[in-house]
Amino acid sequence: MSKRMLDLGLLVLTFVFLVFITIGNEDPVVRQSLFANALPEHLWHAKAIYKVMYDIGIGGLLSLIFYLLLVRIPENAKRRRIRHSLERQYKIFKQDCLYVIVGITDHLIDPDKVDELLDQKAFREYFTQRVLPSQDRWHVFLNNVDEAALLRIINAVDLFREEIAFALSATEISSDEAFQFFKRLSGVIHSIRSTELGYDEIKPLSRFLWTLFSGFDFVTGYRKEDLVAKMIRSI
Repeated sequence: MSKRMLDLGLLVLTFVFLVFITIGNEDPVVRQSLFANALPEHLWHAKAIYKVMYDIGIGGLLSLIFYLLLVRIPENAKRRRIRHSLERQYKIFKQDCLYVIVGITDHLIDPDKVDELLDQKAFREYFTQRVLPSQDRWHVFLNNVDEAALLRIINAVDLFREEIAFALSATEISSDEAFQFFKRLSGVIHSIRSTELGYDEIKPLSRFLWTLFSGFDFVTGYRKEDLVAKMIRSI
């Protein structure tokens, strides 16, 4: 059951229990003003039925309150902590990779520039600029990445994957779309962990990084919104 359906069910139950409490209350004033007489008062079993409805309403409402206090509120707080942690780790992962990439292309790391390039549109514009007659910045990076730089990027990617794995195991992701997305993303990251230097060998890593940092999609083109950030927010 999705979180939305569960919330809807809880609202319906709350309403039903409140109606039971109102109808079954010993004081008939509210019941008569809202529902007239739900049962004819002259029936010998009417008071007993009202009492049962009142007890069910009170018991059900108390159960919902305890559920909210003991389950839903702590669960939501835990989900928020995990979401914020994943958001921080995603930003750290992108910054760590950008420090390496910018260091290779510009031979100088400007933290302000790195933060600016966290935006997908800014990243696309910056790394598609021609810095050599036959190469843009992105190709300069790919052609000059060395073993140490590759290792730093792989380590950053691996740490991000560990955070995804923790989020998937530590909380129930209510959105099926988000759950499947992170499963696929984790699988892609796992497949590029063994990337080695070489023109063909580095292509999968290049496609992964470009897709993630620029928002490129092979089907729809460039997205207006960071898909990873969007999916993290849906946790």
